Amino acid sequence: MKKFFLLVIVFMLAACSNKGTAVDPASVAVDANQEKKVTENEEGKDEGEEGQVTNEVKDEKIEVVKEPSILKATDTVKARSAVESEAVWTGSMTVGGKKIDIWVTNLATNRNSGASRLGNDGDMIAEGNAHIYAAEAGSNDAYLYETIDISFVNLSNDSISIETFGKEPTLVISQWVVSTDYTTYLFPFRDGQITRLGDSFISTGRLKHIEPNFLQSVQWMTGYEFPAATYQVYDQKTGKLLYDHLTFEEPSTRYERWHSEDDFTYPVRSITFDNAWLDALFKEKRWLKSQYRYKIGDSMDELVQKMGNKSVVQAELHGAPTFVADDGLDLVGDGIIIGLATDSSIVTQSFEEIQTLISNYTGETWTFYEEDMMSPPSYSLDYQGSSISMHYNQQTGGWRLYFIPYE
Repeated sequence: MKKFFLLVIVFMLAACSNKGTAVDPASVAVDANQEKKVTENEEGKDEGEEGQVTNEVKDEKIEVVKEPSILKATDTVKARSAVESEAVWTGSMTVGGKKIDIWVTNLATNRNSGASRLGNDGDMIAEGNAHIYAAEAGSNDAYLYETIDISFVNLSNDSISIETFGKEPTLVISQWVVSTDYTTYLFPFRDGQITRLGDSFISTGRLKHIEPNFLQSVQWMTGYEFPAATYQVYDQKTGKLLYDHLTFEEPSTRYERWHSEDDFTYPVRSITFDNAWLDALFKEKRWLKSQYRYKIGDSMDELVQKMGNKSVVQAELHGAPTFVADDGLDLVGDGIIIGLATDSSIVTQSFEEIQTLISNYTGETWTFYEEDMMSPPSYSLDYQGSSISMHYNQQTGGWRLYFIPYE
């Protein structure tokens, strides 16, 4: 009996010892689940925090900076739609890559009854106190910049247009005056505004730009014994008339070329005569700086063959054809070159200054000749077998000079 109890006690002690070291599968599963939950909670927390940061970035408002308008506001402003409905003319110009819309309003219009100097039958003719509005593309505000009284403006033949003179976009309004002459008004874009340039410009309906900052217009003249044209040169910056030059020529030469060729213009004043020019005249019988490099005695026919008959005035002064050079240093002759001619269109000095220069160079005095059947009133001077004559226009101050050797 004692042995039996001893064996039971030994067996129970062994069982207790094994229970303390064995791994319970259920316990392992619970512990793994708890660890997984902790890990997921930690990761979820991190993801939540990151998600919160991301949402905060998304919720930030992106502020768009609006570019300032290139148009300056004026005291008078209307809704774009209202100005559009009132406009008799609409156009646009581009400034600095931005589009500017322009309207002309407040004009009475009527249809031309029959063909006339105003235009063709049915052309739309406008008159009144024109209001000039402008607005930047996309803006609902249209500002009033200029007003001007106009009449006899043909809206059907581009009497109102946008032109670019050099790099300056300009609103152009031309009104008929008489014959083929127009009064033209210019409104360039300057300093954020559509502003009027000068007073007005005489034209035949258009003006041309000459580098660096000149504007030129031209008219055909009537009432002269000789064919003549006059052209004006203006300062583009101020609109001031610099000079008005009268030139004797056939209409088929520079005048028609001026109207038919966009790039053709009359020359502007850029030459100053001095003793070097007179040396070339009297000693070498040539212009000092002519683009054609011809002199007296050379073949006129060769020059005409090169340049074409369009450059020749067939019946100018002194009874010989004149090659009208683009640079204003003309050549006179029939078969061969017998003389040289130029005028105040390219020479910076006045009539009196040129006379004084030549008198001092030659030591001779000028003689005045009344108008005759061959030429208008003139002053003449002879020196070393050559004659220089100058024709002076008292109305414009323009002059023309001929150099003709007779020995």
